Amino acid sequence: MAEVKLKDIAQAAGVSTVTVSNALSGKRGVKQ
Repeated sequence: MAEVKLKDIAQAAGVSTVTVSNALSGKRGVKQ
């Protein structure tokens, strides 16, 4: 099975990799 990268999640969600990183690390200011 292929490794899922931040870039893949960001593309699927239509957001930037920074947004994905912030959401996964629990930073404030990321809307659902």
